[in-house]
Amino acid sequence: MGDIDYQALEFAYQACADQQAGAAAAHRVVIVGAGPVGLSTALDLARRGIRVIVLDDDCKLSSGSRAICFSKRTLEIWDRLGVGQRMVDKGVSWNVGKVFFREGEVWRFDLLPESGHQRPPFAARALRGLAAQYPRRGSLRRRHVAR
Repeated sequence: MGDIDYQALEFAYQACADQQAGAAAAHRVVIVGAGPVGLSTALDLARRGIRVIVLDDDCKLSSGSRAICFSKRTLEIWDRLGVGQRMVDKGVSWNVGKVFFREGEVWRFDLLPESGHQRPPFAARALRGLAAQYPRRGSLRRRHVAR
């Protein structure tokens, strides 16, 4: 039996009973988006016995990734949800990160796990130091909110 071509799968729209009712329906939790965050949230809540509805604007699985990489914390959460290793097995991992400016390597960092940790740290922690070294070349912003 061959591998499943997940990108060929299409999920037909199915109206739910709420849509047939004359009055507006109320749901305890509605999650918008079936990307990694939305599906992880739905899985976590379902494991706690909380019913959720996930809304997405596509009837197919993504033909590519919806994220470029996942942080150490995300992998730890997926471990708790029972899917961490399966996610790692489907991806590509590396131990050494490199940052280039034009043709030259300007920084190299090690992503191996810290003592007592199963998953490698996320590169963003290392990039903070790089941003401080090159303050006029750009900025690293957090929370994306002007204060």
